[in-house]
Amino acid sequence: MPHVDREKIPKIRFPQDRLAELYAAKSGFATDDETAYEFADEQLTLIEMGIPEKEAYATLAKKYEKVEAERFLQNFYQMRGQPFIPSTKPEEMAKRWEEDEAAAIKEGMRMEFEDNQELHSDDWVIRK
Repeated sequence: MPHVDREKIPKIRFPQDRLAELYAAKSGFATDDETAYEFADEQLTLIEMGIPEKEAYATLAKKYEKVEAERFLQNFYQMRGQPFIPSTKPEEMAKRWEEDEAAAIKEGMRMEFEDNQELHSDDWVIRK
């Protein structure tokens, strides 16, 4: 072994690394590392059970599309400071959306009213 090779620190790669990178590249949407490695671990388990890699990927892709959607919703609600509503409860999601939309419309109408009040108040002086 040449002297130069012994001085290099070896880079250790695991099968999950390659599978996680493949999933992140193929998924079609932003994927966090946690989800990519969960996917890779499950895919590796299926491969070890004798299922071909492509078939294992296809099997898990649909499941993880739902997982990604749930995590997106969870982050979305967390950023808004609201409790999480899973996608399995579409009625609750629609109700919250309607309430948020109604509140936004009401706030917009209030702001428009205040602007209108300012425009028509006697405080405005027009200089020539």
